[in-house]
Amino acid sequence: MSRNLDHEVSALLAENIPTLKTALDTLPLGVMITDREGRVIYYNQAQAAIDDLEPGLILGKVENDVLFGPDIMAICHRTGRPILGFIYPYQTIRGKEVNGAYWAYPLRRGGRVEAAICFTQPLATAEEEYKVQVQWPAATPVPGREKKVVGSGPAFKKALGLARQAAKGPSPVLLVGATGTGKELFARYIHQNSSRKHKPFMAVNCAAIPGALLEGLLFGTAKGSFTGAVDRAGLFEEANGGVLYLDEMDSMPLELQPKLLRVLQETTVRRLGSGEERHLDLKIISSIGINPQTAMADNRLRDDLYYRLSVLTINIPPLVERLEDLEELATYFMSKYNILLNKQVMRLDDGLLTLLRGYAWPGNVRELEHFLAGAINLVSDRESTLTRDHIPDHYRFILRRPSAHEPFRPGFGQPVPARPPAPPRPAWSVYGTAEADGRVEDLGRLPYRGPEPPPALSRWHKEYDQIMAALTAAGGHVTRAAIQLGISRQLLHYKMKKYGLDRRDFK
Repeated sequence: MSRNLDHEVSALLAENIPTLKTALDTLPLGVMITDREGRVIYYNQAQAAIDDLEPGLILGKVENDVLFGPDIMAICHRTGRPILGFIYPYQTIRGKEVNGAYWAYPLRRGGRVEAAICFTQPLATAEEEYKVQVQWPAATPVPGREKKVVGSGPAFKKALGLARQAAKGPSPVLLVGATGTGKELFARYIHQNSSRKHKPFMAVNCAAIPGALLEGLLFGTAKGSFTGAVDRAGLFEEANGGVLYLDEMDSMPLELQPKLLRVLQETTVRRLGSGEERHLDLKIISSIGINPQTAMADNRLRDDLYYRLSVLTINIPPLVERLEDLEELATYFMSKYNILLNKQVMRLDDGLLTLLRGYAWPGNVRELEHFLAGAINLVSDRESTLTRDHIPDHYRFILRRPSAHEPFRPGFGQPVPARPPAPPRPAWSVYGTAEADGRVEDLGRLPYRGPEPPPALSRWHKEYDQIMAALTAAGGHVTRAAIQLGISRQLLHYKMKKYGLDRRDFK
């Protein structure tokens, strides 16, 4: 809007204050205004109906004394910036829980913020939440509830696009991803975007339930099939018409897998001890935390069941492969824990963000969420920025803080700055004997004399190189290097001694 038009509109508004007051009084959205002390100085009838409170109980009171939830009005006062479409539930002084979307704006007088006005749109259903575009101050987007999965990087967008395609039909879907990548969120996303979204979504972790119990849980039981058995529907029947999500599919006992295969082939289920077959209209989504080929090779997953479950396969990338999404994920989790912990954290300090991007996140998005939850717990009520000072103690050995005497070193699994030359590879003077720093480790083989070992010793060279790489990436931290190698700390110490490696050489 041009300056002249802006001035003209401002003049019109100034001359029509009574009309504006009437508009606010009769607006179907809730409207509330608080002053610099947080006292409610305006409260319209729509807001009173939303809260089920009389205006007389609210006017003149401090907002936090009568409405319990994150204080976005106080954020407006402090920052002087609007908060647009923030979604959170709060409770009134009478115990009523209200879930809504809120748009708050600072009100200035003479350039100083003197009050804040908030517009409330009540949300009765989860579907309404999905339509709200959420923004924090300075128009920084906060993920809405539409997808319940957060990310915009290319790897993640590819997986999300496949999930949208998978939601269009009844074909089984297999989700492949490491722990903490959000496999169940993808399963729920497929359900929410399918024609079955108003039907049941049932989930079961196949690794958490013993095989004997899992069969009855899935198939149901018939009275008299065993001592104490009663007629009870299984998850197949309870999820009928909707979606059944089988998490950690490779942990399902092998003897149970052929029965699941029959359900998929025949689209019928028979309760334990019953001869009656019940027809199913069911979409099966399963997940696995390792490479499916490895699971089949290890005899943890039947080949024929895998081919039936993986009509559509979605590979969910680990967090280390989608670090461009880290800030967006962090903003989402800050919004979540602001609500749960009644905090007002607005942003991540650039230094902390750099540290987070340098860590490998073996626990993926789940680990990031738990890290941020711990950090937000350490934030005082007056702080709005997460910094390196809020890093939980148990993370300080991983997320190293730069100093004038020590250059920044990222977490293990990431590129590291140049270091002093590493110790040379041990001289192999005997077949099966490694010499390093004057120490000799006899491997019980015939002697071999020469500058290089024969091909039979190539695996020792490979192991040595792997240990070197892990120690380099971990900055000499033995525990982190052992985690990366997938071995115990004690075994790594033994191998380091065998090869004459000192962790101090990698700092």
